[in-house]
Amino acid sequence: MFIPRKETLWVGCGSLVAVYCFFLEYLWPLRRVHLFSDIEGYHWPLLSYAYQALREGRFPQWDSGIYGGISFVGNPQAALFYPPNWLLFALSFPRKAISYVTLQFVDVLHFWVAFLLVYLWLRDRGNHLVTALLAGLCFAFSGYVMGDIQHLGATNSYTWFPLALWGIDQAARTGSYRPLWKLVAGSALAFLAGYPPEWAVLAACALTYALCLPNRRRIVPATLAALVLSLGICAIQILPTLEASKLKVAAKYYGDPLPWLLLSNLFLPNRFDQSRNVPMGLGEEQYLYIGAPGLFALLWLVVTRRWRPALPGIAIAALSLWMIRNPLGWTGALLDVLPRFNEIVRNWNFLAGLALASTLLTAAAVEDTIARPAKPRLTAFALGACALWCAWLWYVWIPGGRDFGAGWKSAIEAAITLLIFAALLHAPKRGLVAAALLFLVYTEFKVYGTNRRFSATQDDINRFFAPDARTGGPGMLGVDDAVYGQLKSNPHYRIALLDSLVHDDMRHYRLSTPQGLDPMLPAQYRREVERYLSFHSDREFLPDPFHDASLRQLGVRYLIVPQSHAAYAKLRGDPRWRLMEPSTSFFHVFEYQHAESIVAPTNGTARPSLWTPESRVIEVEASTAGTLIFKEQYAPGWTATIDGAPVPTTRHSLAFQQIEVPAGKHIISFTYSSPALPYGAAVMLASLLILAVSIIKLR
Repeated sequence: MFIPRKETLWVGCGSLVAVYCFFLEYLWPLRRVHLFSDIEGYHWPLLSYAYQALREGRFPQWDSGIYGGISFVGNPQAALFYPPNWLLFALSFPRKAISYVTLQFVDVLHFWVAFLLVYLWLRDRGNHLVTALLAGLCFAFSGYVMGDIQHLGATNSYTWFPLALWGIDQAARTGSYRPLWKLVAGSALAFLAGYPPEWAVLAACALTYALCLPNRRRIVPATLAALVLSLGICAIQILPTLEASKLKVAAKYYGDPLPWLLLSNLFLPNRFDQSRNVPMGLGEEQYLYIGAPGLFALLWLVVTRRWRPALPGIAIAALSLWMIRNPLGWTGALLDVLPRFNEIVRNWNFLAGLALASTLLTAAAVEDTIARPAKPRLTAFALGACALWCAWLWYVWIPGGRDFGAGWKSAIEAAITLLIFAALLHAPKRGLVAAALLFLVYTEFKVYGTNRRFSATQDDINRFFAPDARTGGPGMLGVDDAVYGQLKSNPHYRIALLDSLVHDDMRHYRLSTPQGLDPMLPAQYRREVERYLSFHSDREFLPDPFHDASLRQLGVRYLIVPQSHAAYAKLRGDPRWRLMEPSTSFFHVFEYQHAESIVAPTNGTARPSLWTPESRVIEVEASTAGTLIFKEQYAPGWTATIDGAPVPTTRHSLAFQQIEVPAGKHIISFTYSSPALPYGAAVMLASLLILAVSIIKLR
């Protein structure tokens, strides 16, 4: 269907303003709250690490900040090849660091894109403008995506679901394979966004959607081929990830079903009190509300029993429920047989499938209702009720949401919104009624989905960390500037943390710690650490500041600790540790007097002359022939030279490297380059060429 250019322009500009206002308290100029959890503590440091490397003229392949080093290019959650992250880097240039408000703005742009894609898709297939706009609101602001907003890779991947399904739908309607480029693009962007489990949901939903179309015998194989081609485009990420995954600790994420009780949150906007003054609770308290349009769609389906237009939504919902619940354990057993599949496929992420199914059912229900005769007598009542109810919702939201009903009271609020929504939908769809309908849905998702304890915490990160290196400042918040300068001047030593900073935050400061909190934890490194210390979770351990062997083996020279820590007094009295001065800050830093560098010769001295994550150059003076130990992860891609001549590296202990060094003065270099990256780039270019030829040649 031809979409008028003027309409598209108005919808595009108007929706951008609406999305910005939706998140206004997070953005300039208000900045009263910020997104928190994984986006702040995990994704932001990763993006910051990549941005700093690019500013220095380096392509970031190795992450030296945690775990004695891991592959950065092989970490899919770094999303190094995701185009919107390049926009983030461009918007941040020439700042020294990525502004957190800028990061939130780029995240918010994904919600706008998600809305526009649903609008364009549904208008293209002939749906009413009101249908397309309501479905766009449901997809972009549904409970799932707002409740999971802190998981940047998951929500960014979710953005591209409509583009993928639009391509399948268009190919089925036109009889041409050419529109499947949208599926290829949507699938590739969803994978590169940084969270493969969400891509697995897209792939499953895309195939299910294709199976529900009339000419499924032709479109299903084409859909499968397009998904495979999209993975070829993603090979630049996939091959380095497979390379790095060979080292990581094996984990199983699919299996135990999500509780049925969790799914009740689909129908209640505030089953648990989600005010920001209430502490975070159990997983069952996840916000998943599908909104009045989704509830109306379910009632419409029960009353009208119009299964045919609802079939794609029903099928995707059934698939998602099956994957969420894993009945009889059959799916889990199958995934256990397939290599790495029980890590890539996860029950939780199929909640995205339920959100997509709700959008499809909403579109079917609204389109069918609009096609029926309108009831003009409802107009005055519906508009008046909408104005009063929206005013009330905004009134209780402005102070912070404390007056929202919880439990059964929220069910009453949802029922009122549903009643008004149904009345507006049955009234004539003239300008004022259509605007009221959209504003009602917008208001409901806004007041229940933002500035809540799952999506916001107080203050502006940029202002709070203004003097801190993570936002471009000169220092390290909580640590004296002079001490931070000493830490930076000794990058060939690591820094242990005791109940102080988040391990991953060390990436902001270009410092290294033997600790970490990343699923790419190498198994060999965990075994190395467990020779001395115990892990207290599947990814974390605490250093023992009084265990000399572990400190020397892990290259630890510094310890950051708050004065309130139980070990502080003992550290002050231990001659092995020296309190670094000045010590006027919140965190104090101790220096270990018997530290061994990350590069440690057995006979002689070593002085680093160049030290970047991917390249270490060391001047060595050895009195006799011996060994140079390099306490960086033993991984494919590391090479070593002595005076420019290649030498073999061997394993030191369980996780590190070493080379043999002859007597005398030498220049030794260690360089990392992912062996899989060039092959991934070649496969990507070949796949892009195939896609270009297909667009030109296919009918």
